[in-house]
Amino acid sequence: MKSAVSAWLRGRDIRADFEFGQPEGASIGSVVDIRFQHGGLRVRLDQAVEPSWDPQGRELVLGVPVDRDTLIRSWYVHRIRLDSDGTARKISIGTEAFARDTEWFTLDDCEMTERGLSTPAVEQIVRSRSTRPGTPWGVAKARKAPTPRAQAQVLLRKLADVIKVEAVLVVSRVCGDIADLTGVEGE
Repeated sequence: MKSAVSAWLRGRDIRADFEFGQPEGASIGSVVDIRFQHGGLRVRLDQAVEPSWDPQGRELVLGVPVDRDTLIRSWYVHRIRLDSDGTARKISIGTEAFARDTEWFTLDDCEMTERGLSTPAVEQIVRSRSTRPGTPWGVAKARKAPTPRAQAQVLLRKLADVIKVEAVLVVSRVCGDIADLTGVEGE
């Protein structure tokens, strides 16, 4: 795994350091930390240690199942699968989301973005959650624009909702929308 991920990152001009930690007495290789300049990955390959989201900026990639509530709360999780290919191991990265089958991709299909590890499925999930659905009845009637106060109330309700599900990306976006809002008092 180390050589395949090193080559993949090198192809993207990302230099990485690998650490084979043993948290909570786990056997070596249970957890692999991959650190690079703007973040990192924590790969959990077995169930020796309970998966936990990392406060040090490392994104979790799991070789173990997660519960339904985690999938709902986090939108998606990254999975890893190691398949034998002759004498080598071939890495597949999966994207698992609630009520969706896990979609598997080769490392070459994946990218490191400002959001972190990304697969084509992640891009689709993020796009679907950040765009409004179109109206099924064609062009909608023009409506009067809501007042700045009404816009502020909507944004604050939206912020309260996304904080509950710990959707950090959406919280940041909503905070930016609130900061850009004009025509309302600061409070």
